[in-house]
Amino acid sequence: MSAPQISKRKRQLISILSSIFFTSVYRISLMSQLEKLLEGKPAFVSLVLTNFIGLLVLAVVYFFLTAKTTNSFWGRLSYYSYAFIRSSIIFWKSLMGQEPYPRNLDRGKDEFKQDIIKNIQNSKKIYFLVLSAYTMFYDEREKFILEALENLDRKKLKEKDIKILLLNRESKQFESRGRWFVKKMRRDRAPYRVKDYKEYVLRCEDIEKELQDIVKPSTENAICYYDCSPIWRLHIFDDMVYVSIYKDDVGGHLTSLFRFEKEAHDTIYLGLSKYFNYLYSSPT
Repeated sequence: MSAPQISKRKRQLISILSSIFFTSVYRISLMSQLEKLLEGKPAFVSLVLTNFIGLLVLAVVYFFLTAKTTNSFWGRLSYYSYAFIRSSIIFWKSLMGQEPYPRNLDRGKDEFKQDIIKNIQNSKKIYFLVLSAYTMFYDEREKFILEALENLDRKKLKEKDIKILLLNRESKQFESRGRWFVKKMRRDRAPYRVKDYKEYVLRCEDIEKELQDIVKPSTENAICYYDCSPIWRLHIFDDMVYVSIYKDDVGGHLTSLFRFEKEAHDTIYLGLSKYFNYLYSSPT
């Protein structure tokens, strides 16, 4: 027995209702994006843009649902319009700062520095996974991070969740990495080099004490330790995470740096956040 046939009128009605539903969902998302993009612009501009794009999407979805094949004129129009809109979403997200792909950042540019400073000022969550925080204190390329933390007023600090994970100085991983770093600093004639491993350890102890004083009004036990070999170097904030990796012959502050936004790359953001929390909660 063959299935009952749906009349052309009913098929069109279903298509219209489906089109309106999908378009409404799209416009809700679009409105929030336009509000960010057109902040400070007249309200009618946002209204005109959202309605125009909403009507365009409505037409495309309707024809996509009603066309029997892509051989027909409307079928081809729907197919290519769908492909156009899908590719446009990537451009739109890039325009809005919601990157569809992870972004390789240049640490030396002011854009990166201002981005980190802004996150330290505005983000409630500030999680750092580093080796010793040595370069944050002594390397001119990273001192701005320390200065941004120091510039937070005490009242604002109490509202933040700050956690800094350092490699346990009593671990074998710290000693092997520390000795390598001391040799590298001396070989490169870095202005912040030390004479031997012992002096490096003493400096790291002082760094920890200073960090404790800086973040004291924030989270209890803000400074903790991990024992495993350093792999990821992380700066995690409410809406994004900055990721680099520790290599055998390159410091984590010099390897390629990527930014993953929570909204656009939620799997990676949540995965790295869970990795951080696992290390933070694991006994040293």
